[in-house]
Formats: sequence, structure tokens, C-alpha cells
Amino acid sequence: MPLRYSAGRAPLAGSADSPPLRPVLGKHTVTGVVMPSFHQPGKPSQPSLPSQPSLPSLPGPRRLLALISATQLLAVLDGTAVTIALPRIQRDLGLSSAGLAWVLSAYALAFGSLLLPFGRAGDLLGRRRVLLAGAAMCTAASLAGALAPSGGWLIAARVAQGAGAAVAMPAALALVTTGFAAGPARTRAFTVLVLVSGLGGVLGMVLGGALTGYGWRWTFLLTVPLGVATVALVPARLPAENAAPAPGAPTAPPRGPTRARTLISTSTSVGGLVALLLALSRLTTDGWTDPGAYALLCVAGVLLAVFARVDPRSPRSLLPYAPLRAGDRLAVCGTMFAMGAALLATTYVLTLFVQDLLGYGPLRAGIAFLPFSFGLLAAAPLAARLSARLPARLLGGLGGLGCAAGMGWLALAGPGTHYLTGLLGPMTLIAVCRELAFVPLTLAAMDGVESGDAGGMSAVLNTMLQVGGALGVAVLSALPTGPAFAVAAATTGAAAALVLLPRRGRAAHAGKPFGEPQRAGSPGSADRTETAGRRHTGG
Repeated sequence: MPLRYSAGRAPLAGSADSPPLRPVLGKHTVTGVVMPSFHQPGKPSQPSLPSQPSLPSLPGPRRLLALISATQLLAVLDGTAVTIALPRIQRDLGLSSAGLAWVLSAYALAFGSLLLPFGRAGDLLGRRRVLLAGAAMCTAASLAGALAPSGGWLIAARVAQGAGAAVAMPAALALVTTGFAAGPARTRAFTVLVLVSGLGGVLGMVLGGALTGYGWRWTFLLTVPLGVATVALVPARLPAENAAPAPGAPTAPPRGPTRARTLISTSTSVGGLVALLLALSRLTTDGWTDPGAYALLCVAGVLLAVFARVDPRSPRSLLPYAPLRAGDRLAVCGTMFAMGAALLATTYVLTLFVQDLLGYGPLRAGIAFLPFSFGLLAAAPLAARLSARLPARLLGGLGGLGCAAGMGWLALAGPGTHYLTGLLGPMTLIAVCRELAFVPLTLAAMDGVESGDAGGMSAVLNTMLQVGGALGVAVLSALPTGPAFAVAAATTGAAAALVLLPRRGRAAHAGKPFGEPQRAGSPGSADRTETAGRRHTGG
């Protein structure tokens, strides 16, 4: 299993001056071997390390977080950098309006529908292996998109980009859970990951707008150097790991009825989410009178109902049912679904607003979103500090109310709105409060999840955000700008209010109430992961 870091640097195996590994229940684990600690009076405890040179070279916490963040940034940039280049793509490749919509929705369809099975793949196959595969897929797909001679080729490349992101992002989030001890170290890691996700979306639009002037193909080449560097560094810097199956999962390959249930579960989840996201995409582009969209919604309902029936009975279920049933995790997922819907829809509507109503060009539209970046950067250290001092429910709810206030402020904007007086303030407020909301909610959802369920739980969170965002865009894009921002504000405010409501007699995870702040060594976090590692040979 991976070692979790709580100090500022990683211990080097066999070095005399290395800081001691944190003891867990009086023992130290090194590469899955449990060894007792011997304490001498007046001397710090040191783990008894084997002298074999076969131990993997473990990356320091900063290096580990840098690799995870680079993979996250790669996936996010692939999804957003192309947005402002869409008019140029349509003109150069001769795409119809429907074809152009597929360039945008192909990524979302592949990403949203494949998160659950690929999230579980990291738990079963090893997260380094899956992270590497996802980064390689994103890089190859970006290069293929840059070389696309036709619309069909480009759409296929976008599908591959979305699939690569679905492979990489759950593994990245799970590596933070299993690679950093609960407390300040994990809080800082999650803060950085949430920051990278937000910055990636804004930087994608800014850099995409700047590069579109030189040709839309540069928006695809943007991520290729980052992807090549990530693919080269992951095998060298991340140690190999054994798979960590979910608690109670069989270790032998599935056979007979077990294999059939696994195939049915996977196919119905993918098919149901594809139908759902495609229906929402059609409602966005063709309006709410499209009969084909409602037919797809019916198909999605049937397939997802079959999935809900079969998956809980599968020994290799896609959903991590044990952590989902623990206390308030379902409430956290529902809150992130609602906030994700409102935030993504707000960004979508605001992008159209500044270009269509205010007349901004691609580069100016991208620069207009820079306050999001500055707000996220300013809020990141504040979110890390407050997450260690305030209950997750309180901080997440207050952050959500701040986002709602910013969206309500945007609802006052109109065709004659000046950027400095009408957009700068609400955009900065939304960015700051987004970080304050998502960091504690992500911590609350992932803290205490055992190693074998970390990939599945991270896939659930990403799926909530993706499906919620698609639903939000489909609903709010049909409304005028002002009412759209007002509905987003009401949705976010309602979700935040639900988070703030007191919950009596319920524990969120492993004995630690959802209302408590994050602390090092909290029950159900480091100790539960350590127990899972001893039971499942690492993760």
C-alpha cells in the first residue's frame, strides 16, 4: 500500500537522518510488511527498515502532489480549451451546427459515462497504472485532434479525450486519499486539487482564446507537452502498487454469474449515462420540444433502473455502497450535484453573455474570466486553514451561500453592463466561495474511505459534478440571461441551506460527525486505510 505523508518531506528508505514514519496503532508498515516499533527512552522512535534494495523509490509529498495535479490539469484543459475555438473549427472543417455541438458534447458524453467503471479500475488494477493510462490517452487524443482532417476525426478525438479524463481523474483523487494522512497534509492536497480544477477551467478559456488567433489546432496542441512530461514522470516517480480491491470483493477473476452481473452492471451504467447525457445535450441544442430527447430519457431511466437492481448484488459493484451509506455522504454528493449544476451553467451562460450581448472577441472573452483565477488563488490558502478549524458542513454551506449571492448579483447584468461595475465583483465572489465550499465538501466525502473504495468514491463525486453540470446547462440555456442566473442562485442557495441544517444522531464516516473539522489521525481515516491495506495487500 502507498505510504501517507504528514510531514513536509518524504522519508528516504534507509537514510539515517530521515524523519520517522508516523506510527499507526504502535506499528509501522513498509511496502505491506507490518513491523513493531521499539521505543528507547530519550530517543525518537525509528522504523525497522529492511536492508533489501528492492524497496521502491517513494516520491516526496510535493512531488506526488505535483504529478497528481499535472494529470488533473491535463484532463481539465482538454475539456475547456476548445470552447472558444468552436466558431473557427466550424468554419475550417465545414461542420453543421449539429456537428459542432458534437465536438463539444462528445467529450462530456465519454467522460461522464465512463467515470464509474474506470474509477473502479483504479481500485482493482492499481492507481499508478490507471493514472498513466489516462494521461497517455489524453495526450494521444489531443495530438489526434490537432491533426484532424475532418469533423468525424475531430469528434472521435474528443471522445478519446473524454475517455482519458475518465480514466485519469478518479485515480488522481483516490491517490490523494490514500497517499496523504488525514489532517493538514490531506487538507492541503485536496485544496490544491480543487484549485487546479478551477484554474484549469479558466486557463483553458484564456489560453484557448489566445491560441485561437493562431489557429484552432493550437488549442489541442496546448496540452501535448504537459501530457508527454506526465507520461514520462509517472512511471519513474510513482512506486508500483498492488491492487486494493473493495472490502468483500473477490480476489479471483469473475466467472459465470459473477461475470454476467459485472458485465450487466457496467453496460447498463455506461449506456444509461450516455443516454442521459445525450438527452440533456439535445435539450440544450434543440430545445425542450425535441421528442428524441424524451425518448433518450426513457431509455436512460430503464437502463439505470436495471443498474440499480443488479449492481448492489454484484461482488464487483461499480458503486462503493459501504461508504455511500455511511452518514451524510449521500447528502454531500447531492449538494455537489446541485452546486456543480449551478456553477457550470453559470459559466456557460456567462460565456455566451460576454460574447453575444457585450460583443467580446475570443481573446477578450477569455481574459474576462481571469477574476475566477485570482479568486481561486486567493481563496486556496484560506480554504485550507478554515477546513482545519471549522466544521465541513458550516464552511461548505457558507461557501455555497456566497456563490448564490454572486449568481444573484450577475442576474442584475444586462446589455449595457460595464465589466468593472457589473461582472468583476460577482465573478470574484463566486470564485472565492467555490473554493471555500468544494474543499470541505470533498474532504467530507473522501475522508475515512478505505483504500479499496477510494477510486469508486472519487468517480461518484466526479459523476455527480458532470451529470449535474449537463443538467444545469440544459435547463438554464433555455432561459434568458437574467432568469438563468437567478435560477442558478436559488439552486445553490437551497443546496447550501440543506447542508447547514443540523443532523442529529448521524455520523458521517467511521465515528467522526460530518460537522467536525478535519484533524490528523481522526477516526475512520488513517487507521481505516491502514486496516484496509493490511487486509488487501496494499493500494
